[in-house]
Amino acid sequence: MEGVIFDKNGNSIGKMKVPDILTECKINETTIKKAFLADLSKTFQIHYPDPLAGTKKSVFWTKRRRRWKTVYRGDTSRTPAKSTWHSGNFWIRIGAFAPQTVGGREAHPPTPNKIIEKKINKKEKKKAILMCLSASLNKELVSKYHKIKDLNLPIILDDSIKEISKTQEMKELLEKIGLKEELERINQVKISSTKGKYRGRKYKKKAPLILITLDNSSTLKKVAKNLNVKVVAGGHLSLLDLTHAGSPGRLILWTKSALENLPIWMK
Repeated sequence: MEGVIFDKNGNSIGKMKVPDILTECKINETTIKKAFLADLSKTFQIHYPDPLAGTKKSVFWTKRRRRWKTVYRGDTSRTPAKSTWHSGNFWIRIGAFAPQTVGGREAHPPTPNKIIEKKINKKEKKKAILMCLSASLNKELVSKYHKIKDLNLPIILDDSIKEISKTQEMKELLEKIGLKEELERINQVKISSTKGKYRGRKYKKKAPLILITLDNSSTLKKVAKNLNVKVVAGGHLSLLDLTHAGSPGRLILWTKSALENLPIWMK
């Protein structure tokens, strides 16, 4: 399999053979999903209550004998309680501190030492990444999620794109390649129909295009970010970037040097 190489002006300047490790890799969606969930679990936030929750109240233990305000033989619950008001020897108390009481401790709260991160073997994760990269060459899979029409995969860009310093130049390059409809699709913004709009999640955007480069270029990142294109260094690939919620078929753009170094990263 060969891919066409485009320069920074969108002109075809030659072809490049795709590494054999991509074309020979068999896709297993179960392995990809497992690796995706392992990567996703690292983003989870641990939830647990304040260690002093339910204890910041002036309460007394009512089970003690021969003590003022005791409920011993008083046909009253012996739950730890706090007094609200009294009239003579008639006391009004409410339960506090105990799990079954309002404002008290939770019976079985989540704990901070709970392990929520899922584990996966290093070799298995590398294999899953390789499967996702291989799936990005499958036009049938990619066309399920992206508008690529008659484009030939993979799409390879010359390393001269690092010289691009303006968003307009990057936009013109992608349109010349044949990604005009795809750019319009990924830049559609919708307002959330749920309560998320009140919680800092008002706008919903499509998953960005992925551009794999040899190293991180801050200028290229800023230029591409405005077009909803994410620049990723080849040595730091994640299943969150290479899949659609665990399903293979993400449209990926390559730089020539990144594709050449792929066999080294996958060792």
